[in-house]
Amino acid sequence: YTSSLSRYVSAPGIVKQISALHSGLTSLQSDLENSLPEDRNRCINELCNLIQSLQQLLFASSTTAQPILTPRPLMKELDEMEKINAKLSAAVEEVTHEHVKKNEIVKHHSQEIGLQRRVFVDFFCNPERLRSQVRELTARIDLTSCTCEPVVES
Repeated sequence: YTSSLSRYVSAPGIVKQISALHSGLTSLQSDLENSLPEDRNRCINELCNLIQSLQQLLFASSTTAQPILTPRPLMKELDEMEKINAKLSAAVEEVTHEHVKKNEIVKHHSQEIGLQRRVFVDFFCNPERLRSQVRELTARIDLTSCTCEPVVES
């Protein structure tokens, strides 16, 4: 029967085993005291180096000491999109302004606009009626110009 502690041991055997265990414990404690701070310092140094390299990446070309969290290509595209959006806004404002102007014209000249619409419709749908109206207006103008001119008798 073998065991680390034998059943039938003598006092000097027990003292020898206690001494060996004590020596092993002292050795382990020494290793622990020496290697633990060494490992801890190594881990701390690795973490510090990692933090520094991440800071360098984060603040790479920043002049304001603010982190640059957006990649350069994305920033360029966002700038381009803002420029296009500004142009689009200006175009929308211009169209809106023209629409407002057109509405004002329609308010003040509704009869004229109605006539323009009728002429437009007649131009495409009933050109003969349009020709007839043009002849009638021409005749009126001719009649008006004849009556307005002073008659010179010789």
